[in-house]
Amino acid sequence: GKYFGWDIVRLGRVASGEVFNVGRCLQHLEVWRDGVPYFIEKNRMEANAPIQTATWGLQGKNTSGTLLATLIVTRDMIDELLEELSINALSHWGLTQKKDIFIARYLGDSVSECRQGFEMIWRRIRPLLNGKAAITPRIWNT
Repeated sequence: GKYFGWDIVRLGRVASGEVFNVGRCLQHLEVWRDGVPYFIEKNRMEANAPIQTATWGLQGKNTSGTLLATLIVTRDMIDELLEELSINALSHWGLTQKKDIFIARYLGDSVSECRQGFEMIWRRIRPLLNGKAAITPRIWNT
């Protein structure tokens, strides 16, 4: 089987002036194939913990995203995607190929920027995933 999906997390309600200073966010993402784990990731973000501001953590950003696809993307395509994504120097993108799982990550301050980036990646790699053209689902327009 093939898989393509993404997860976007926003800590706090920035438009309301509320930051993530109480509570915790627990994430657990798994992709399995034929009973074998392909990708397992667990994150625990505590309010006001060092991970929020550290250079090894969220770097003071409030939005993170992970995109996974079960396909192999060439190094040239990864470089092209990174170039297209790097227009905004305030956010950080990382693209990785691990065996036959392609991983894209976002770290910044904008859910819409993350989603736009993930949609651009989807449009570029969908033909590789299933041989079909990328036609935006109507639900994405709601």
